[in-house]
Amino acid sequence: MKQTLAISLDEALIQKATFIAASHATTVSQLLSEELTRLINQLAANHYEQTKQHAFAQMEIGCHLGGMYLPREECHER
Repeated sequence: MKQTLAISLDEALIQKATFIAASHATTVSQLLSEELTRLINQLAANHYEQTKQHAFAQMEIGCHLGGMYLPREECHER
């Protein structure tokens, strides 16, 4: 679902954006939408990679659960 967003931009920036949009046979709105989507996707991908690398690093370190080694014989003692 699309929703309208009002933003305030400098007049010169609007003129340049209008020229760029026209040269790409699109609208300023579509141009901004595509660029914002690209930026958000790029940032999300970077965040995902950073989070994944952090998780793998934590798995390499492991965590001590406070237990001790229990020999098999004691574990299966009846």
